[in-house]
Amino acid sequence: YGDMVFYTRSAGGYNEKMRIMSDGNVGIGTTSPQYRLTIASSTALTDGAGVAQWVTRNAGGNLYFATTTVEGTATTSTSALTINGSTGAISIATSTTGCLQTTAAGLVYSASCAAGSDPSIGGVLTGATAGSVLFAGSGTFAQDNANFFWDDSNNRLGIGTTTPYAKLSVHAQYGTNNSAAPLFSIASSTDAATTTLFTVLANGNVGIGTSNPSALLEVQTTSLSGFVGLVRGDYVGTGMSDGYAQFGIVNNNQTANNYAEIAFSDNGGGGSPSAALGTIFTSHGSDYGDMVFYTRSAGGYNEKMRIMSDGNVGIGTTSPFNRSWFLSRWLCQQHFQSFHHLHFHSISHFHSFCH
Repeated sequence: YGDMVFYTRSAGGYNEKMRIMSDGNVGIGTTSPQYRLTIASSTALTDGAGVAQWVTRNAGGNLYFATTTVEGTATTSTSALTINGSTGAISIATSTTGCLQTTAAGLVYSASCAAGSDPSIGGVLTGATAGSVLFAGSGTFAQDNANFFWDDSNNRLGIGTTTPYAKLSVHAQYGTNNSAAPLFSIASSTDAATTTLFTVLANGNVGIGTSNPSALLEVQTTSLSGFVGLVRGDYVGTGMSDGYAQFGIVNNNQTANNYAEIAFSDNGGGGSPSAALGTIFTSHGSDYGDMVFYTRSAGGYNEKMRIMSDGNVGIGTTSPFNRSWFLSRWLCQQHFQSFHHLHFHSISHFHSFCH
């Protein structure tokens, strides 16, 4: 067996330029052709003098199709078509690789093989997660599932979560730096707007009329007239047990003699109440309770009046022993100045009444 070789001399020396292998493979620019015709580096198509040539070349395992200068001595900087030998990515008339695919819509070229290729209805997208909502950035589609995701199986939308548990789930990472960040707001475009109607913060606080609620529920208005809140009902009963429009405050704890109350405070006292109306739960099992009235004075924040569950009323005492106790104490304090108005039959009757 033998190979036929062809040598020529040039400025680069006396070298082999072509070989015909014993198996019939022909190599130009290579001594080991693997195919019937193997041309090392590049080939050119010409249309004669004064016309640029078309050149195909292999560089670094990538296939390039480009034109030459008119003299045919160098290729232009940008190839008309490039095929990446490692990934198969194709670039057309650009140095940036893209992707050429055949889909149901036909032949489609996109900037990347990893990001979708056919955005039409019924088209095929590659590289996207099921449920992704795609965004068009600077000419390319992208997904941001951690911040915006559609659960198509359960028909739920997640903002800040990929596992929404309701029709609309809004989730934020709770922490020191963002506990007061709004999760949901109905307002204009700024948090300082006077038109803020409804806000839910990341810490669970809900504000109506404010963008920065300081409690679980804060209702705020600057209106000088009308109700801040209103509870309506349509009941025909005339007794307390017949049904009514009810506003309820419930203490879930069952500790004896614990409280539930409505407190009144101004904005200048640091939130400390000036007065309160409350209930002491004297028997959770029987639903018994005393109604108490608190006010704040120089002497502190103290109970001033109590209506016991049995009907006894006390002013200045927490344990009135009969329903007229507060009246009798007040009358006795008037001393003898109004003694003739008490209509007692004798001094002994008066002392008996006061003691």
